[in-house]
Amino acid sequence: MSDGNLGRAVALSKLLEAEPSARVVGEGDLSSLLITGLFSDSRVVAPGGLFVALRGQRFDGHRYIPFAIRQGAAAVVGEEESALRDLPVPAIIVPDARAALGRLASAFYGHPSHQMALIGITGTDGKTTTTHLIASLLQGAGRRTGLLSTVSVGAGEQIGRNETSFTTPEALEVQRRLAEMAAAGCQYVALEVSSHAIATQRVEGCAFDVAVFTNLTPEHLDYHRTVEEYFETKAKLFQGLGERAAKSVPAAAVINSDDRWGPVLARRSRVPVVTYGLNTPAVVTAKDVRLGRDGTDFTIVTPQGSTSVHTQLVGQHNVYNWLAAVGTALSQGLELAQLTSVIERTPPVQGRLQWVERGQPFTVLVDFAHTPNALAQTLDFVRSWTQGRLIVVFGHAGGRDLYNRPQMGRVVAERADYFVITTDDPGDEQPLAIAAEVERGAREAGAVSGKNYVVELDRRQAFAIAFATAQPGDTVLLAGRGHERFMPVAMGQMVPFDDAQVAAELLDAAQHSKP
Repeated sequence: MSDGNLGRAVALSKLLEAEPSARVVGEGDLSSLLITGLFSDSRVVAPGGLFVALRGQRFDGHRYIPFAIRQGAAAVVGEEESALRDLPVPAIIVPDARAALGRLASAFYGHPSHQMALIGITGTDGKTTTTHLIASLLQGAGRRTGLLSTVSVGAGEQIGRNETSFTTPEALEVQRRLAEMAAAGCQYVALEVSSHAIATQRVEGCAFDVAVFTNLTPEHLDYHRTVEEYFETKAKLFQGLGERAAKSVPAAAVINSDDRWGPVLARRSRVPVVTYGLNTPAVVTAKDVRLGRDGTDFTIVTPQGSTSVHTQLVGQHNVYNWLAAVGTALSQGLELAQLTSVIERTPPVQGRLQWVERGQPFTVLVDFAHTPNALAQTLDFVRSWTQGRLIVVFGHAGGRDLYNRPQMGRVVAERADYFVITTDDPGDEQPLAIAAEVERGAREAGAVSGKNYVVELDRRQAFAIAFATAQPGDTVLLAGRGHERFMPVAMGQMVPFDDAQVAAELLDAAQHSKP
């Protein structure tokens, strides 16, 4: 993938200052060798580029070094010395190519994260919304802010879709985006950071000033193996806070004290900690919480005092997200009085309890909840105001968290009146096999096929079944994919499928649309 190098050219010797473990093989004056772009995909290498050979689950970049050189690579970086001998261009051997890629990309773009305050948001649930809320508060208080989340990317008021398939893009993309934000005059950047991004070094080279921890529930254990390993991966984001580049902004760790892993993280912190929560003592908390169908009212309690707010975001989980955002803003010297009006006018994030309204006599919601914990919270909240029945369409993604599949079935069977198990981002797995695991959990919870649920692997048809079943006053929740516009299926194909758009089309076809 091209890094979109912004017309830069940097001496290779200058880049290697960021990678002290590098060992150069071959001859040539590296100070006179200008690198015009960084690449980790040999297919898009351009003349003058530096190719970094990465080892992946399916492919080993070392195999493609000869092709990258034919494409015009001026130098090559890799881990495997045998693949780097006797090349016609300088070769650089490093112990960890992925880590090197992040550091080299940071150097190539002039270390953009050293020029701005960088806030990393991590956790199992709530990362995307919290990232958006932090950016909204800082921008609303007059601090020009960049944003890079699962859903969106941009600077200031110029926010667009994140078209990559990652919560946190690859290191080249992260550094390129940070460089664009620095060039746009951003003072802050809010960056959503997944555990995969930390484990695969996508945020290497980033100088974080603030790290935010939302929560941690079992997820990605197919990758991290244990909850403890999953937590330790998340914790790495906080360990680096004491090693940041010298900046004029305060360092802070903003931590959910209600999560059982929060106190563990707080005790390890080498920078000031701002805790938030509802059920345990915390620096930032809330009282008088009133959850409604169309918004939430609560009083924020902080060391600066208290203030009552109304937000368009719904559900208790969004109270937590707001507390995390407020704690972050306060850690950066903002006044509580500056935040109230911003909270009230900030809209929900796309695909997070998003209403689909086409004149139908029942409620249709699209939500990203795709873990047992997130789905349970969402269903409990929706149930609290649904007058009729609660109908759910959901599935589980392929290639991840096999143990979560029966749990998803149990969570829905215990809370919904009727549900449809369907396909959700299967990748190379068989959708029927995934659905069978979800169904097993539902049946263990007492659900009966044909009475309480059906299995329909065609996701569009599953929506149609739910809509045909719904009566006035019912709520239909389309869960799992939220904002996503493409569904990964077998052989790496990406099939267009936007839950909100498909739902609107079906409702219109059923003649529910308004005149």
